[in-house]
Amino acid sequence: MLWVDPTDPEVFAAVSGVELGEEPADPDLQLEVNRAVAIASELLTLATGQLIHPAGTRTEEFIGRGTKRFAPVFGPVIEVVSLVRVAADDTERPMTHRLVGNTVYLTGAAGGDTGSVPLWRTNWAPSGSTQVHRLTYRYASTLTATARAMALHYAAQFFAWLTGADDCELPDNVTSIDREGLGIQLATPQDFLDRGRTGIAKIDTWLAQVNAKRALRPSAVYTPDSPPGVAVRRQ
Repeated sequence: MLWVDPTDPEVFAAVSGVELGEEPADPDLQLEVNRAVAIASELLTLATGQLIHPAGTRTEEFIGRGTKRFAPVFGPVIEVVSLVRVAADDTERPMTHRLVGNTVYLTGAAGGDTGSVPLWRTNWAPSGSTQVHRLTYRYASTLTATARAMALHYAAQFFAWLTGADDCELPDNVTSIDREGLGIQLATPQDFLDRGRTGIAKIDTWLAQVNAKRALRPSAVYTPDSPPGVAVRRQ
């Protein structure tokens, strides 16, 4: 998910340092700007505990026993597109639900209760057994002007790294960029995720305000009688 549009002339200029005139951007430079923005966006989403992000649509799977409430990773949730229970053969059954704040509550199954159907005639897991629910939802943007500025500054450092510029502010332990340009590999593999910081003072000061506890995802509150399912995130 891109925090800014790399083809926007203002974004291109902020990241590359090259002002665009009437002519389109150089294709090679545009490619590096695209990569730099993608890397910065992915890492800042992680570093903010996924609290800061653009608007979008996402599908997540929740695995648990008798789970009746689901806390999506991204918020604020503005619409639940669908909530289905998934059978062993990947058949989907729509479930009725309601959205309260950023939590989706299961209220039943569309078309009646499966309890009236003999278990030997259905693929659906009985109540209390492990179940898989698939939730698709739309969420709003949480990007602020400051977040945009941080993304542009961070992307500019990756652009400098990619193009071999001398003014790159990235830490010395950055060794390579992988996953088709959408990731970062440090000298210590878990360095970034463990610290939740970038090594750039300007950005880390902002991150300390946004995600002081260095969580990797937003926290949620659950009651003992309603434990959360295990979310397996799907893009």
